[in-house]
Amino acid sequence: MAAAGGLVTSGASYTYQRGPDGARYAIGGEVGIDTSPGRTPQETLDRATQIQAAALAPAEPSGQDLAVAAKAQQMALQARIEMAHQSRADTSGAQDPDSTLRRTYGSGESDRRSPLSVFA
Repeated sequence: MAAAGGLVTSGASYTYQRGPDGARYAIGGEVGIDTSPGRTPQETLDRATQIQAAALAPAEPSGQDLAVAAKAQQMALQARIEMAHQSRADTSGAQDPDSTLRRTYGSGESDRRSPLSVFA
């Protein structure tokens, strides 16, 4: 629970097994955590890092722990991509793609000799 910090949505629940001495022993357990993205890419990255740390906190992570860690890694990657896109837009003056094409290739009205074909 400590590794999940503020993302904990429910307390620990345990799976028990009765031992040879008749006592019950915890053999597994889980803690609910909020895996939703943040409001900003940076917040999402921070949350993904915390989720991954929580999922990999057990000495022997289960298959479910590894799956949650993998989803958190994917979430972090997506947040980094969004941050890179935002950074690129900020450094380019957040101009629209058409104005960038016009600036790079001209308006097209004065030079009809070499048409530009773009396929997406």
